Amino acid sequence: AACFLITGPGVVNVATALGQAFNDSIPILAISSVNARAQLGRDGGRLHEMRGQSRLMSEICAASRTILAPDALRKALDEALARFAAARPRPFHIEIPTDVLQLPAGDIAGSRAAVPSAPAPSPAAIAEAVRLLAHAKRPLLLLGGGAVAAVVEARTLTVPVGHHRQT
Repeated sequence: AACFLITGPGVVNVATALGQAFNDSIPILAISSVNARAQLGRDGGRLHEMRGQSRLMSEICAASRTILAPDALRKALDEALARFAAARPRPFHIEIPTDVLQLPAGDIAGSRAAVPSAPAPSPAAIAEAVRLLAHAKRPLLLLGGGAVAAVVEARTLTVPVGHHRQT
């Protein structure tokens, strides 16, 4: 999902949803405006200015990037897509100063960086887990949010013969 926000109130209004998406591992691209580059950090009260907008967003998103020139947008978008694909998916914030929004964008569609593959467990780690479970007296598996895409597989896990299965 993607959302486009205005400086200050727009960012604050979406903070609850992004915080929940962070905890639920939901990838959301949040793009907001921020004051013009010459006004950043001056606390002048312009355009619903909020001190530390990017800092706030970095607490409820995987990352927050400030684009100071149009040619930096492609790199930030590539980083967001890479994080969505190869790490725990979480919201990603990009803020663009109002004066940069008025500049020609150029060819941001150009060549994209290769998106890395999602991480996978090592076969050795899986073999060790099987060995430990096979010898456990009272096996218990706690599966976190990272198992959300493996619900069927998680429900079909079996306990070695001789152990009681509790669901």
